[in-house]
Amino acid sequence: MIKTNKRSRLLTLWLLVAVLGLAGCFNPLPGQDVPLEIGDRSTLVDPGVSNFIVPTYQPTAQPGVVIENNSAGSTSLRIENGSGTPVAEVYQGGGSAWSGGATVNNWVAIAAPTAQATGIPAAAISNAGVGAILNLSGSALEYQFDGTTLDLQSNNLEADLNTEHLMFPSVITATVQYTPTSGTVATIADGEVWLIHAVYANVSTNFDCTGDDCDVQIGDGGDADGLLDLDDAELQAADTEGTGAAAGWQGFMSTSTRGAYLANGLGFVYAPSGAAETIDYAVGGTDPAAGTLDVYVVYTRIK
Repeated sequence: MIKTNKRSRLLTLWLLVAVLGLAGCFNPLPGQDVPLEIGDRSTLVDPGVSNFIVPTYQPTAQPGVVIENNSAGSTSLRIENGSGTPVAEVYQGGGSAWSGGATVNNWVAIAAPTAQATGIPAAAISNAGVGAILNLSGSALEYQFDGTTLDLQSNNLEADLNTEHLMFPSVITATVQYTPTSGTVATIADGEVWLIHAVYANVSTNFDCTGDDCDVQIGDGGDADGLLDLDDAELQAADTEGTGAAAGWQGFMSTSTRGAYLANGLGFVYAPSGAAETIDYAVGGTDPAAGTLDVYVVYTRIK
């Protein structure tokens, strides 16, 4: 039997306390703040690991990683590529910069979740300075927005047919064939206000009726041919509405093709209240057998 005296027992107790204390330094209790220092990579257990996992006991509203009290330099966070060139930086004052190049996927992608609050944009830029809010530039184009003016920098603004703009001219188109003999060209929703500037027709296939009596009318429930009124002779692809006019195009040089709504040359206002209004077409004549034209309604929606 090995006998221990009181002094050796006390020494053993102190050693146990010291070991437990060291263990507590490496295994903090839940909620305990632990400073994180990343320096020489050789000191890391696994230099290849780059994930920070926030524990489930992380306090509410507390970030997983904080870089604080940076007064030593202008950059708080830098990401470099394999050549050591910075590709992303977060500055001391909160600004950021992204550079380099991307060969896979999007260079910058913002994906808002389905739970995004109504009326809250996925991305917002608030500039309290005097510089431009947004500048888009590339090898062949540059656009700049400074809060009051969108400067296209000598580039053109391109829009598609059948795309409605507000306070800018829009063009909506519809194809009219000899059958069906009636249909809708456009719909003005209840409460909207449209200023109709002009209505044109481009005949691509001759209309053919027994007795050459085809006609096409464009208008609405109040006046069936209030916008455009074309007879058989004007429904031929080779017909010119006036000297120098393009063949097949109607509705801009002859007062006989324009309906009462556009006869004054000032346009027409649609402002339906209580129900939507439609611009309609109707094909008339004896037994229509052929014919195709495209209708173009040029308008500005102001409400």
